[in-house]
Amino acid sequence: MLFDRRAQLLVTTPRAGENTVDLSALRFAFRCNASKQREPNAAEVTIYNAADQTIQQLQTRGAVVNIFAGYASTPTLALLFHGDITYSTSRWEGTDRVTKLVLGDGARVLRDGFVSLSLAPGTSHGQALRVVCKRLGLPVPDGVDALTTQPPGGITLHGRAMQVFDRLARGAWSIQRGKLVVSARQDTARAIVVNENAGLLDTPEYTRAQGRESAKVAFKTLLFAQLQPGEVVKLKSATHTGFVRVASVTHEGDTSGTTWHTTVEGSPL
Repeated sequence: MLFDRRAQLLVTTPRAGENTVDLSALRFAFRCNASKQREPNAAEVTIYNAADQTIQQLQTRGAVVNIFAGYASTPTLALLFHGDITYSTSRWEGTDRVTKLVLGDGARVLRDGFVSLSLAPGTSHGQALRVVCKRLGLPVPDGVDALTTQPPGGITLHGRAMQVFDRLARGAWSIQRGKLVVSARQDTARAIVVNENAGLLDTPEYTRAQGRESAKVAFKTLLFAQLQPGEVVKLKSATHTGFVRVASVTHEGDTSGTTWHTTVEGSPL
């Protein structure tokens, strides 16, 4: 399926209104890491032979990158990573001008975001998170409907975004692809099937539980953008068949190279 692969790299800068530049025609490589930790997910992008004007745009404060990936056989490309540019550098390597970016998913909000507001009695923690995300410029969050606690005296919030998320979601949150996600136990009935037909590569590795360490499963597929932390996978292979809850994912690709895969670590259910 390598010949069938597709990828898109979009950079949006806030200068003079939102201005989006499509860099998909250039060769670029990426490595995107995602987990359910509170710290921003990180990605590294390498772009080859970008023009001077493009490099200036990449260095604009507040620039945001979206990476989409998939295959020609799918109707649309899936969002692989959304992140703020936290670092950029450009240099010549032989005849190629190589620009490298470091991205953080939600990095700007977690670094600079501050919340100060009061909400009336009867407001649930989930409703409060919706208001907070709107104030911070984030999309409608996922999983907040399960947060039904309603403090009798209303809700008063004053602090950094991370502190507010911790209080309302009791620490069970992360930012995935630009959106706040409150952790929830996914139903196995909605599990994503991963087998050889779906791009499973090599043999999954199973580590038995030892002491305080729980059992773990690791596997590798052709690039599979739908795999993300918290999802439940129905893994089918010659050595391991069963449900796995995804803990961390690494997506790697190169639009002109052979790299095009996803590595997953999780725990068996």
